[in-house]
Amino acid sequence: MFDNAAQPARPSGVDASGGIRARACVRLALGGLRFHAPAGAVEDAILLSAIEDQVASAGRSSDDCVILPAIEVIVADSETEAKEHADYLDSLATAEMGLTILAAIMNRDLSGVPLDTPLDQVDVGPKGPSGIGAYENLVGKFAKSGPMPSLEEAALLGARTWWSPRLVGSAKQVADHLQELFETKCCDGFVITQALSPGGIAKFVDLVVPELQARGIYRKEYTGKTFRENLRSGN
Repeated sequence: MFDNAAQPARPSGVDASGGIRARACVRLALGGLRFHAPAGAVEDAILLSAIEDQVASAGRSSDDCVILPAIEVIVADSETEAKEHADYLDSLATAEMGLTILAAIMNRDLSGVPLDTPLDQVDVGPKGPSGIGAYENLVGKFAKSGPMPSLEEAALLGARTWWSPRLVGSAKQVADHLQELFETKCCDGFVITQALSPGGIAKFVDLVVPELQARGIYRKEYTGKTFRENLRSGN
């Protein structure tokens, strides 16, 4: 359901854009967290199983590793209102904004590169890309989903979403999709990102959290005293 946001059309209902996988993670020794951008229910379920096997082979319980996909959420009282808000935010983004992010990832100056150059034909800096697999995953995902976007298209997408999946819809629509990912064992929870701060997270707390709590899949209180203790809490 996570479509390539470089394509202009949006699916009806919940809008799930992006799908670029990022391998940046906090190592197991620092708490057992791994952050990534989901690629789809089947692929992410396979990824989760593979990571749990790796954790077990290292002599640790799979419960010590928590998979938290990063998903941008734009939610409103209705699907129409949410889409209008998403369109407005997207209208504020420019390719120049995204080029700054891409330049950092590719570890080079992009000011002299023609904007119509396919992204995979733009050389990275002489010292290689920065980050932990960010560039490889970015180009690899585009190559898999096709067609390869131009530098300008990729930059604009980055300015709008940071190449993370995006859910746009009502509280019920957003909750439906999060619940599907969670209950099909694609992940253990989510890192909710926002295009607008602080308004975006406030909307999520006010609209989506009560919906998830009503379904019994989001806690109403914390039982542990530390962040680590609450990551795997059943409440």
